[in-house]
Amino acid sequence: MEEILKKLLSNDKESIDQGTLELKKVLTEPQAIPALMHTLSSSQEVGVRQYSAVILKKLFSKSASWERLKKNEKINLKANILQLLISEPEKNVKKSIAQLIGTIVKYEIPSGTWPEILQFLQNSMTSGNRDDKELGFYTCSILLETSPVPFLAHAVSFTLLFTGTLSSLPDKACPVAYFVVLCLTQFAPAIKGNKELTRTYSEAVPQVLEVIKALSVKRPDRAVETLDFLFEFAEREGMGVLLPKMKLIINTCLDLVVNSKSEEVKIKSLSFIGTLARARVKALLKDNLLNQILHTLFSIMCSKPEDDNLEEYFTSDPEDDTLITCACETLDYIAMNMSPLALMQPVMNLIKPILEKPNNSPYERKAVYLCLGIISQGCSSYVRAHLLEQFVSIIFKGIADPEPVARNAALFTIGQFAEHLQPEISGKASEILPTLISQLQQVQIKGSSGERLGNRVDRLFYAIERFAENLEKGLTPYAQELIVYTIQLASPPYHQHTRELALGAIATIAGAMKEDLLPYFEQILQVLRQYLSVQNPPKDEIQLQVEALDALAMLSRSIGPQNFEALAVDTVKLGLDLLVSTDDPDIRKSSYGLFSSVSTVLKQNMSPMLATIVPFMLKALGDVPSSKSSNKFSEDFIIPNLDDPKNETEEDSDDEEWEDHGL
Repeated sequence: MEEILKKLLSNDKESIDQGTLELKKVLTEPQAIPALMHTLSSSQEVGVRQYSAVILKKLFSKSASWERLKKNEKINLKANILQLLISEPEKNVKKSIAQLIGTIVKYEIPSGTWPEILQFLQNSMTSGNRDDKELGFYTCSILLETSPVPFLAHAVSFTLLFTGTLSSLPDKACPVAYFVVLCLTQFAPAIKGNKELTRTYSEAVPQVLEVIKALSVKRPDRAVETLDFLFEFAEREGMGVLLPKMKLIINTCLDLVVNSKSEEVKIKSLSFIGTLARARVKALLKDNLLNQILHTLFSIMCSKPEDDNLEEYFTSDPEDDTLITCACETLDYIAMNMSPLALMQPVMNLIKPILEKPNNSPYERKAVYLCLGIISQGCSSYVRAHLLEQFVSIIFKGIADPEPVARNAALFTIGQFAEHLQPEISGKASEILPTLISQLQQVQIKGSSGERLGNRVDRLFYAIERFAENLEKGLTPYAQELIVYTIQLASPPYHQHTRELALGAIATIAGAMKEDLLPYFEQILQVLRQYLSVQNPPKDEIQLQVEALDALAMLSRSIGPQNFEALAVDTVKLGLDLLVSTDDPDIRKSSYGLFSSVSTVLKQNMSPMLATIVPFMLKALGDVPSSKSSNKFSEDFIIPNLDDPKNETEEDSDDEEWEDHGL
């Protein structure tokens, strides 16, 4: 067995394929389970031991596999894996063994046929020996994560043990404290409908917060994990745990945001406040909590970024979160869920002193502009009715701010206004658009060297596009200057990123102005041709071709069938040539979009071309990315003969079973 598993863990594809065939065969034999247990207990290689435990867990995830064992085989196996759990020195292997135990627990605890596991947990978790206690709570945390339902009958006694242990620990940063909080977190769904457990959990909140604070100093990575305890109860059913301690919770999170040396702890703590704003925003209105939160958010927004030109305010990927993106997101959640009457005055109390201060810093001005932009969506109706003139006046100055960090924030905010303060903000276009066009002119001058100008350009085009979308033909008075600057910025020598943004803006302007764009049609086509005529562009220029294709598609839909008809057939041919010459998925996707747009011009005259187009489409629909072999060990590694859908279905997950068990 060990040699087979070594083949599966090797780097060689032939060896992996051979090992797969051998494992598939050996798993059909009666001695498969004893062989895996022997390998788990005797192999000198960590990966082999862990893989043995994972395969056993996978085997026993199907109840029939466990039930096929004889009574004495079950007894021996349970005794052996408990001993292996205690003796295994490697953390990853120990975790896999604990998960294996968790799978078996599902069958044995309800039937009362494994009292030894409960006795082991009881003895180790109450032991006076530090190592035994740590192992007990570690094991319990894994079991509750893997198979919580069998422990429901013991929910009250377990919870009292957890909370009692927590209060007795002098060192709140010790491993036992960490594992106890994990246990409480994993067992959290047990409180549903149980007032006694809810009260017990709520009383434990101060102790949990002490653990989080202590870990934030000594083990920030573990502090991030234990913060999940708070997130677990942030939804409606668990809010009864948090509400009685809300002031303490918020103050602790704010303290971590301000004072922790770990960026991850700061972000996770602030993220919880954002989660709370979504789930129970009214809780923030008590005990002056809102003012404290807003003050902290504003202070973060006032911070100096690493690069004034490259600061991001929002991100779509949690992996890319920073403290500033988390602060902006949290304020957005508050604005989206709180009454403007409750929010606007505290926000204005933060903003006004900065604006009135003669020597305010560009970073303070940045924070002012960001605040106005972020709240403009959630407080849209109120701002449009009561504060539009004031907001526009502030941002109008911001667009012309001499400091890039402040000007970038103002450009972001004017885009937000154009998106969320309609239709009133469009009435200010005669004041705002000339300023934006002036900014375009500055970009044209400053960017002529080919350098990348930072996020300023992104935000400028964002603002222009939002106005274009909403003004539509009302954009016509500004079209000449807009088009002149935009088509210049869409061509060399400007930086590739600037050109991509300019091409995107051309598409948006075309969609807004429709036939009114006709005077500039030939100029725009000339710009697009320089990108559309290139077959197999360099990898770093593919996005330029994609943007050009999308702009051409928008032109074909918007400029009027009679104005595009002469180009329609050649446009389809262009798309087909690209499909033949490239495998790039983005170019292909845009080519299909181009066909769709041109079909609105050609209508029934498109029919003769479908015989060529449709096979490409069918091939695209049938293409499935092939999976690559990998020797990287993971618990999702496919195990032959166990992952065949024809085999017995795996038991329902415990996450689903929570719903059907009351206490």
